[in-house]
Amino acid sequence: MPIEEVVTEYAYIVDVVRRWIEAHGIEVPFDEFSFFYSAVFHLTAESVRRYAIFQAQRVDELRETDRRTSEFLGVLSHELRNPLTPIRNSLYILERAAPGGEQARRAQEVIGRQVGHLARIVDDLLDVTRITHGKIRLQHTRLDFVEVVRRTLEDHRTLLEGRELSVELPKDAIWVEGDPTRLAQMIGNLLGNAAKFTPEGGKVSVSLSKTQGQAVLEVADTGLGIDPDTLKRLFEPFAQADRSLDRSKGGLGLGLALVKGIAGLHGGEVSAHSEGSGRGARFTIKLPLDERGTVTQVSPQPQVTNGTRRKVLII
Repeated sequence: MPIEEVVTEYAYIVDVVRRWIEAHGIEVPFDEFSFFYSAVFHLTAESVRRYAIFQAQRVDELRETDRRTSEFLGVLSHELRNPLTPIRNSLYILERAAPGGEQARRAQEVIGRQVGHLARIVDDLLDVTRITHGKIRLQHTRLDFVEVVRRTLEDHRTLLEGRELSVELPKDAIWVEGDPTRLAQMIGNLLGNAAKFTPEGGKVSVSLSKTQGQAVLEVADTGLGIDPDTLKRLFEPFAQADRSLDRSKGGLGLGLALVKGIAGLHGGEVSAHSEGSGRGARFTIKLPLDERGTVTQVSPQPQVTNGTRRKVLII
């Protein structure tokens, strides 16, 4: 709003106030009325200035959102198109290959893998939408977080092949309240992220502990690292759709957004740290402990040597 319009508008307001004062027979010294006029004008000018700054920031945010949305749609199209080509080729082979033959079997395996990839993309999109709109339902139960981490590591063992894996888990149970399926998904996303951005020969470290009423899970790697600008918005949906990240690694940038969302639904938090590009990254998840009385564990724990913690090195 031009300053001339501000002056006109608030001169009108002051005039209305003056008329009201005169209509009620109230005598106001000229210097006090001038002070009132000056105060109103300066407050108005300051409000307009702040509003202009707010509007400018809002416009910048909308432009950034629009840019990232456009980039995401481009990446989504690419990610959806990638599996379609091998599926189409495999269908062509199936139409011509001998039923039950080696070519037919390989074509079926390709279709199975690519359909699974498409299903994961759709599932991630739906999960982000549900979390954003608060429509996701958790099956809360009291569980041993150590066991959840152990099982998830076992499920993702092949994903981490070719990388040195260091695992440090405590001997005793760490009890939390949560949905075991979603917690496993959260941990799996961090492991998948570490595997994706850590080249073969690199190292991935996983550790779990408890401190100050919280379970603390750390997943660190010696991979590509994260530059400071990307680090600021790393957990926002579609952040990895930015061209600044290696698009050859694929992905929609939903995995870490899901990690943040799931951690938040469990009353926890997630953070990331990196010294910069090429210097690896460390992700930390903190969940509140369930410190009710001890209950029987769902699964028996393997016997280990004395000590509060153990360290396993898998190559």
